[in-house]
Amino acid sequence: MPLPTDGRFDVILDLAGNRPLSVLREALAPQGTLVLGGGEGGDRFFGGMGRTLRAALWSMFLKQRLAMLVGFVKSEPLRSLADILGQPGVTPAVDRVFPLEEAATAMRTLVSGQVRGKVVLRVAA
Repeated sequence: MPLPTDGRFDVILDLAGNRPLSVLREALAPQGTLVLGGGEGGDRFFGGMGRTLRAALWSMFLKQRLAMLVGFVKSEPLRSLADILGQPGVTPAVDRVFPLEEAATAMRTLVSGQVRGKVVLRVAA
């Protein structure tokens, strides 16, 4: 996907959690939104939430919106699911595979309701 003409994005979704806030904010439009969803190494007090907590604090004083995406997962259902998926004969139902450049088309296809299975975005060849 090409960069916007001014080189800044209206929305950045950071799921990896490995870029400094300053770098992400530089790439963000003056009134853009940064959503942090990934953890990082962190420190002994806040663990992987340190950067996210700093972003929430900074957001109160900026025109840019810095938000967090938090999910809480129970481990037992994930272990059960992993056991099921690890059995022979279990394969995902994939309807279509799109190259990453066609993500918008993939979303329109998904929203159309005519999909049977998963829609996959191929990141690399």
